[in-house]
Amino acid sequence: MTPQTLRQKNTERMQTSAAVKQTNLLPSNLARRRIVWSGRTENDWEILIYKNCEHFEACFFRWAIHHEHASGMTIDSLVQRVHQRIERLESGRLKKTGTW
Repeated sequence: MTPQTLRQKNTERMQTSAAVKQTNLLPSNLARRRIVWSGRTENDWEILIYKNCEHFEACFFRWAIHHEHASGMTIDSLVQRVHQRIERLESGRLKKTGTW
């Protein structure tokens, strides 16, 4: 077997293996869910908004501190709810203790 043939077989094997892994790891509803907006607040909260069929989903978090999800029918109402929730979280536990 030549080095080129061996390389080609290894590449084919890797591609097949990667395809199988992707098939096993991806959720079945992935095609319906896509990111449509992302943002970051001044206090390092990251917000991701996904379109999922007829509604929107939000994932908002501060790395290593807090992670939460919300859903709504419009992006505007969802972003507003997320910001209100972040304000409540920060005025409560974070302001009082300095930690989560």
